Amino acid sequence: MPTTRRPDQPWHHSLTIDVFIKVLSHSVFHPFVAALVPLSLCAGGFPITAPAVWNTIYWAIFISIIHALAPLNERIAYGKRRKVDQEEEVMVITGGGSGLGRCLAETYAMKGGTVAVLDIHQPDVVDEAKDSIRYFDCDVTDVKKVEETWAMINKELGVPTVVINCAGIVHGKTGRDLSTEEVTRSFAINTVSHYTLNRLFINSAKDSPSGGTIVTVSSVLAKLGAAQLSAYAATKAALMAYHNSLTAELTAYPNIKTILVATGQLSTDMFAGLEPGPIEHFFGPTVEVSDLAVKIIKMVLGGRSGVIAEPAYARWISVMEILPVGIQQMLRRLVGVDKAMQSFRQKG
Repeated sequence: MPTTRRPDQPWHHSLTIDVFIKVLSHSVFHPFVAALVPLSLCAGGFPITAPAVWNTIYWAIFISIIHALAPLNERIAYGKRRKVDQEEEVMVITGGGSGLGRCLAETYAMKGGTVAVLDIHQPDVVDEAKDSIRYFDCDVTDVKKVEETWAMINKELGVPTVVINCAGIVHGKTGRDLSTEEVTRSFAINTVSHYTLNRLFINSAKDSPSGGTIVTVSSVLAKLGAAQLSAYAATKAALMAYHNSLTAELTAYPNIKTILVATGQLSTDMFAGLEPGPIEHFFGPTVEVSDLAVKIIKMVLGGRSGVIAEPAYARWISVMEILPVGIQQMLRRLVGVDKAMQSFRQKG
């Protein structure tokens, strides 16, 4: 995923491993381009029997088969896509007053959808996308308040068809400095609130012909962990396990789709000022919220289930677990994952 370069940043800021992967995926790993290579060799004078020609033909066939099997893989994994009528869709977003949640709400509203935002903080400037966004003052840890707000949304906006759980907090303290109350509240907001809202949603969507979509926003830290982020990482790890179990349970209701979002550092206020070094930035660039929001909305409107992992390393982080522990520690030191929050707090 390309990153946006500010005027004060060097020219190479936008050059990340994600850019190189994207270039490769649109060149040597693209069926059309791969098919052109043997044709170009023949046009350049190579005989059809030349090993170079046949090697590139085999490569083009291999890449084409991989791309052709992708839709079949998705169908086997997640079943048939649900039909989405955007005019009838009602999206509920927790934590939609800022960050990714707000970007999702505004992006969806611009496409003509109806959005209900649950948050204790409303934006300073409320552009309700010309009446497409409704803000509800709701603490997601208060079960009774959530149930009352849910009933209000059903009455005033219609039956929700999409739930996006974005609400989250981070303390950035060491385990010995975290109080029990801080840990409890982290889990209450970041994890337990999903159970409350999703339960209400599933009970109304399971018998609906149109079904619905549940989006769970986790983090790559669920698998990676990091110093001074133990509570945050633990809540996100719990969400991944919850998502997997929930997806398995919802196979009984094919029209309810589930999406897991597992990202690296986002360009939000939560981690504002946390600037990675050159090496860290190359391998793990900050994910632009607007780009991520577009991908999530696209998958929702496509009626699909799936996993959205950005940047590139988030898709391959599980491979790290099979490496020798010594190599794992060397990689952690290389990218500075365990020093990032410490440096961030010192700057603050």
